[in-house]
Amino acid sequence: MKKLMVYMTVALLAGSVAAEPQRPLLTLENKFPEQGQVEVGTLLSLVEIVDNNEFDRSGDRDERTYEAYLRYGLTENLALVAGIPYMEIEPDLGDTESGISDATLGVQLKVFEDIFSYPWIIPHAQIRFDTGDEDEGLGAGEMGYEVGVSMGTTVSPSWDWIDGAGRWGFKNVYHFIADASYEINENADNIAMFSGTIIWEASDKLALLAEAAITDEELEPDDGHPSYFQAGFAYQATKNFALNFYGGGAKNTDEDVRITLKASYTF
Repeated sequence: MKKLMVYMTVALLAGSVAAEPQRPLLTLENKFPEQGQVEVGTLLSLVEIVDNNEFDRSGDRDERTYEAYLRYGLTENLALVAGIPYMEIEPDLGDTESGISDATLGVQLKVFEDIFSYPWIIPHAQIRFDTGDEDEGLGAGEMGYEVGVSMGTTVSPSWDWIDGAGRWGFKNVYHFIADASYEINENADNIAMFSGTIIWEASDKLALLAEAAITDEELEPDDGHPSYFQAGFAYQATKNFALNFYGGGAKNTDEDVRITLKASYTF
């Protein structure tokens, strides 16, 4: 009976936070807007690109992206996502280029979630529109399509007394998420990506996370496949406002350092 009461409490609490925004960037967790609910936000990203071409030395550059996004709950398990990024490219040599980058439109569908809110399965799809100037480095120069699926679960939740909060609650809650996606391009090579995320609920408001991804691209014959990794935190400041920070880097690619700040508001 005690275990049943704990499981029921887990389900009720999970349902009460179902409208919280996504915390990972490389995978999807089972947090969706309620039907008719809107999540708006912005992602500010800074990427340092290192010039590794020994024959054509064009210099390092910084790429800054300011993306406004909207996430709308069509149903409790289906969300529509749209994003419009503005990009600035500042090279060490030459002039700074700026303008609208490639806009995106996608859907996220939670096809399975156990009665206790874990495990879960979320297929997703996205269209990338050719809205950025390829000649200025602001866009891919072609339409792109991405399909994928995220699968996750929650491990080792324990119902215990929380000294700092002076109440009962869940401690040692970890979320593990894996994602496989495939990007289809009209002219460029198609790209497969495999990603993973670990999230630790440090408190009711703060979560720490680590993410990694690898693609099947071959940018250079002997360099191996590009891989990306980052860590950060997600802070639920109020019931409606959340602030996330991510920092990391990459291997086998010209990307050196990436820093991302995400702010979101749900209403």
